[in-house]
Amino acid sequence: MHPSFDISIIIPVFNCETYLENCICSILKQDGVALEVIFVNDGSTDKSAEIIERYACSRDNFRLLHQENSGAAAARNHGMKYAQGKYTLFVDADDALVDGSLKDIFHEAEKGDADILHLTHYICRKGEERRKVSICPVDEATDGIAYFKTMQRKRCLIAAPFNFLLRTDFISSLPFCFDTRLIRCQDLEFFIKAMLMAKKIRNYPVPYYLYNVGTDTGGKKARNNTAILFDCYRAILESFRTFADTMGLGCEMRKRLDYHICSHIYGYGTEVFKSLNESDRAFWISFIKNNMFRNYGWMRPWIYIKYWRLSNL
Repeated sequence: MHPSFDISIIIPVFNCETYLENCICSILKQDGVALEVIFVNDGSTDKSAEIIERYACSRDNFRLLHQENSGAAAARNHGMKYAQGKYTLFVDADDALVDGSLKDIFHEAEKGDADILHLTHYICRKGEERRKVSICPVDEATDGIAYFKTMQRKRCLIAAPFNFLLRTDFISSLPFCFDTRLIRCQDLEFFIKAMLMAKKIRNYPVPYYLYNVGTDTGGKKARNNTAILFDCYRAILESFRTFADTMGLGCEMRKRLDYHICSHIYGYGTEVFKSLNESDRAFWISFIKNNMFRNYGWMRPWIYIKYWRLSNL
């Protein structure tokens, strides 16, 4: 059976009335591709649902689902159950798309018959020029493990929800979904594991997405709250290790997944590590030491200096 749409766009929505119309208008400016737009209202208490209903009432390809407030992970899982497009794309309600970009992305995915097309974006800050996030071009489709190694070596492995176009039947075949127990970083856990299971993956280095930094909704509002962040990283670390063992990925890949978590951890300042309890601080400082000195070819002197500072907290 042929898919009803080229791309299903899944948008979790929680109190985004300030930004939602801009997001919707950017979707309406896409042409040359058949889109299905699935909004999942995650218990919003503002006028978000009313805004969506106003657009959806005259558009057969707009769908509004409702759930009690359960977080973005649950909203994405809920939306995936209804996706009818050949491919699925995740968009945040306070961001927007570059005009006319999705038709090119769809054609790129079709060209390589990819399970996953790895995408990139612009970072947008109020009052500043938008900044392109670079990604190393990979023209030929390869398997997910080889792709992961290449992107890790090039230091341009991005795992945000909007950085992946996934074949919908590939998503359906995965033995996992977004982990709703993780309050933060569910996208990191889901997309890295999905990437490693892909038989064909390539990327598209032309930014299609406008990521708005500084909005006050959802996970962006909670970004500065680091109290639970390291617990989430610890859970993802264990998830990666279990996944590597279950899938028989071998010791090298297990170490690479450890390093991927390390690359997130050592970016935080010493004041964050000071806020951890003694046991957690000891665990993470030891973890950084065991990973940062691995010879993957991109260590920098400042990392050694930072480790010395952490060791002397």
